[in-house]
Amino acid sequence: MNNIICIDIGGTAIKYGVINTEGDVQFTRETPTEAKKGAAALTEKLRHITRELLAECPDARGIAISTAGVVNSDEASILHATDAIPGWKGTSLRNELAEFSLPVEAENDVNCAGLAEYISGNAQGAKSALV
Repeated sequence: MNNIICIDIGGTAIKYGVINTEGDVQFTRETPTEAKKGAAALTEKLRHITRELLAECPDARGIAISTAGVVNSDEASILHATDAIPGWKGTSLRNELAEFSLPVEAENDVNCAGLAEYISGNAQGAKSALV
């Protein structure tokens, strides 16, 4: 079974942990986002989180990130964002985390929430749902 590092960047907190490819949560943690410090501080925090998780789970096969903003999921980059995270627009999460030599995927946080509800939540089996 493969493990994936998962990071959800919220307005007030970053929730993160490791989930296996069967969907089982191995463990989770939380830290303040401190979004007003800007994109450079946030990406440094993402590198710190990734190092922490890899120390505990060195067999991780990739990094999955959910974040606010308009996300180019093909490139794992932020196309547009509000001023909630200064400088977030244009950030390439794949480039920022390249030092770990793992695949990095990113998606909009609301899309991720909808997908999670469809796969294992209240929208399971629904033909349509609003998130």
